[in-house]
Amino acid sequence: MALQPGRTTDPVLLRWADFGGAEPGAAFVAADLVRGGERLGRAIVHPPSIAGVALVRPALEVSTREAEGAAAVELAAKGGAPALAVWLEAEGLPGRFDDNFFDLLPGERRSVRFLADGRVAPKTLAARLRVRTLADARP
Repeated sequence: MALQPGRTTDPVLLRWADFGGAEPGAAFVAADLVRGGERLGRAIVHPPSIAGVALVRPALEVSTREAEGAAAVELAAKGGAPALAVWLEAEGLPGRFDDNFFDLLPGERRSVRFLADGRVAPKTLAARLRVRTLADARP
């Protein structure tokens, strides 16, 4: 759907049948705002009560590398489950990630730089890195 600047657009009506048989209350809908091929924003709508939804643990491929003078984490969501609320921690390393607490849909990749107070090698970051998702909040 194309949006026109300065105009309103009728909401999109979604039916459960559009989700290929997903149980009501268990489907996630992702909508991207794109301009000129660049994603400007994303909204992921999940069931009103996510507490009762059985989340599949996402298959995440994680590696580290050097990127623009900083150590970076490379993440890829493999398989068919989204990685919701991805949270990165670098235990004991002073600094912060340039992005954190984000969603990855199946097949998506993301690179996140670790902005350290000093030089941190990718191998050091890999040793201290902890990656969690919403599925990890469940027993």
